[in-house]
Formats: sequence, structure tokens, C-alpha cells
Amino acid sequence: MSSYTDGEIRWGSGGGFELTAEPTTLALGDCVTVRLTDRSDEKQTTGIKEKYDIHRETDDGWQPVLFTKRPWYEDLGMQHDPGEGFVWRRRLTQAGLSVEGDKHAACEPLQSGTYRFLYWGGAGEFDALGVEFEVRE
Repeated sequence: MSSYTDGEIRWGSGGGFELTAEPTTLALGDCVTVRLTDRSDEKQTTGIKEKYDIHRETDDGWQPVLFTKRPWYEDLGMQHDPGEGFVWRRRLTQAGLSVEGDKHAACEPLQSGTYRFLYWGGAGEFDALGVEFEVRE
């Protein structure tokens, strides 16, 4: 299973971007919406939308939820006008997280607990932005 493991995680904002999750507490099977928004006054660059990972907090630390095939990642730059960015809407089920064709697949059924969404396409401005959310049964 591949996962984001390198570098510093900035929580909520960095490099002129803000990462939010809504709602922050939800039930298994509900949808979470994660937004990466350019909060600067000028056009900002990120990597591609697929540069994300989802982890669940366990007694052994943060464990990846997704299997991610990395060979398709490219060093493409995506431009975002102020107030614009990426939106991910995912249903918190094994099938709901396996949505990027062969790019991302949930490794196992989800459980209640604390999760984090990480986006690491910061184009050199940040290693990764993170946001946490709670999943309850």
C-alpha cells in the first residue's frame, strides 16, 4: 500500500491555500467534502488533484486507508484563481473511496475513528496540507 509519509504536514493552511472538510463529524456511509481553496490575492499553482491520501488514526499511529498507484503522478502545474481550487466529495465506504479508476482504492472496510485527508500537491510551497474529521458508527 502506498501512502504519503514524507515531509511536514501543515494543518488547514499553507502556501496561500486553505484545506477544509465538511462536515467534520459524520457517520460511516455519509459523504465528506474536502476543499482546497486559493486564499491569496493572486493566481496560485498546485500539482494535480490526485495527489491526496486518507489516513485513519490507530494505536500504531496514522495508517493509510487508500492504496495509491504512484506511477501516474506527474509534475503538472494546475493554476487556481483566488477563491478557486479543488473539491473532493467522497462517501465514507470502501466503494465510495475507490473512485479514481485504478488510481485510488480503499484497502479495507472503513471503521469509526479519526481520519485525516492530506493533499501534497503544493508545488514546492508546502509538503502536505492536512485536515482531520471524525467518523462515527
